Amino acid sequence: MTPQLNIAQVLATVGTIDPQVAALGASIGAARPIETCRRCERSITQDVRGEWAHLTENGFALVVGCRAASFDKDAGWDDSLKKHWVAAPPKSLKVD
Repeated sequence: MTPQLNIAQVLATVGTIDPQVAALGASIGAARPIETCRRCERSITQDVRGEWAHLTENGFALVVGCRAASFDKDAGWDDSLKKHWVAAPPKSLKVD
């Protein structure tokens, strides 16, 4: 089984050779606040463009709707989620 790494882990590993790559890896892996989507209650974060995105189990940010993010290889999609819903932070969170 191949281990799965996110980009920050890869850059941190390569960064042991190149300090500039290490700094890039640290900046990518840090300061990504994780919130709970107010629509589907899955973990979300902001991607590099500032868009809210659902997080995968491996920590990747996917800019897909709530229903698409709910996909499970055994159970399929969560049909209770509306198809037009997208990742949205809690209303109490101030977003610039």
